Amino acid sequence: MAELCEGEDMKHAPGEKLSWVHMILAHRYQRHMLLTLMDELKNMPPDATADSDAVTKIRGMWKLYHADFKHHAHAEDTIMFSGLKELAEGDEKTKMQEVLDTLAKEHGELGVLEKALQDAFAADFTPENKRTALLDDLRKFAAVYHNHTYDEEHLLLPLAEAIEKGDKKDDAVALQKRVGKYFSSQKELGYGLQAMMELARTHPKDQAIYESSMSWFLRGPITFMTGFSGTSHEFHKLFPAPKEPIEAAFTAALQ
Repeated sequence: MAELCEGEDMKHAPGEKLSWVHMILAHRYQRHMLLTLMDELKNMPPDATADSDAVTKIRGMWKLYHADFKHHAHAEDTIMFSGLKELAEGDEKTKMQEVLDTLAKEHGELGVLEKALQDAFAADFTPENKRTALLDDLRKFAAVYHNHTYDEEHLLLPLAEAIEKGDKKDDAVALQKRVGKYFSSQKELGYGLQAMMELARTHPKDQAIYESSMSWFLRGPITFMTGFSGTSHEFHKLFPAPKEPIEAAFTAALQ
């Protein structure tokens, strides 16, 4: 399994502007969501019933994570991956295709696991054997997701950044804006920037990169306004901000 250390998977100097930084920080908070969900399921009261508050909370956590995951994968499949494929040239085009083929295969694996989880969370998972099986399946999904996002950050993003340094910089920036526009149009993901900010605060390197990702005059007001959305309140109720970096804990939870 790919081993992630705090800040290690962003090999950039503090304060350096990183392309696709919001995608990487979205991976951060999605790992936080999965880790929190696994902990909640593991610690569910043994006498919980199908209509208990504990089960309702767990289903709410899965529902929020699932929506985020689906939108993230959709934006990659329909906008980001195809856009980068079109922009790559020469030898980089061959490398890009190889990486995209790998990521598409991983998306397929995740899709199968995600469908099974969707069915399992909708069913009664309160019996001990059902809960244990669900937790095992959730860990399996999280492990594939973990390796997939590692591949995106280590294989795909270096190629994407290389494009930005070439003649197609403007096209690459425009592609990022298209992805950003898609996410900003999804009201149920209104907590996104706040979640990124909270995860970035747990590590100085991530904090510096996040702060360089956009002007404070944009970041501050946008983050403030999205804090009033219903999904933002729901997110913070179900997934309290971590006090420490989560990468090591997330990796350990998959062992």
